[in-house]
Amino acid sequence: MKKVFLLVILSILLTGCGEYSLNDVFEKDLEQVLGILDEAYENNRELTDDEYDITKQFDRKYGHGQFDNNDNVYVMNDLERAIAEEVSILYLFTDSNKGTLESEKTFYEESRDKIDKYLNEKDIPEKLKGSFKTYEIRSSSDIHSQFKNEALEIMDSFEGLVNGSETTVYFDYEIALDEFIEKYESNDFEVDGKNYLLTNDERNIFYMAKKLKEDIDSNVISSYTVTSFNSIKEMIE
Repeated sequence: MKKVFLLVILSILLTGCGEYSLNDVFEKDLEQVLGILDEAYENNRELTDDEYDITKQFDRKYGHGQFDNNDNVYVMNDLERAIAEEVSILYLFTDSNKGTLESEKTFYEESRDKIDKYLNEKDIPEKLKGSFKTYEIRSSSDIHSQFKNEALEIMDSFEGLVNGSETTVYFDYEIALDEFIEKYESNDFEVDGKNYLLTNDERNIFYMAKKLKEDIDSNVISSYTVTSFNSIKEMIE
């Protein structure tokens, strides 16, 4: 089932959202990104590299739940968070506008209908209130001290296995590695009441830990793991 979105984006945004209004900066960026996504969907195509970059900029800016706005930090409300979350996955389905019965909707159309419903809400729905965490804004290279200390402890434990002649995997070390992976698997963590999304550098460390675990389970430490392990250790020590 095809559905034309392009002509309704601006009208929905201009009518406002009932008793509350979207942040002006968020609204402007939302209109831009939905325009890109809807045009690609109507033409049943993937995004160009430039279009993809713009959607990822939107995700990075609004995925934390707060952003810098005129020298102030604006904390997004739960409805803005819900809209941003829906938008963040639409790019995956812009080329799925085919093979669907006229009486049925594609995943893209269902998600866009949800966004339009959010935009027409008169107030923040009760089911959305308190649904989202607000994350601290950090640079992509930032490594939280807690995360760093835990990673270094893991790496010190397995230094002999990766770079030396050690062949024994101690039970306590393996448990600590499993706990580290489980703790950060969700891509976020909390310290002293503040929430953090993993940065690019933290994710690289996490992926190295997962690869180390896979190698231990297969009884072979790969050259890739050795290189990654040493590069990361040099970076964070």
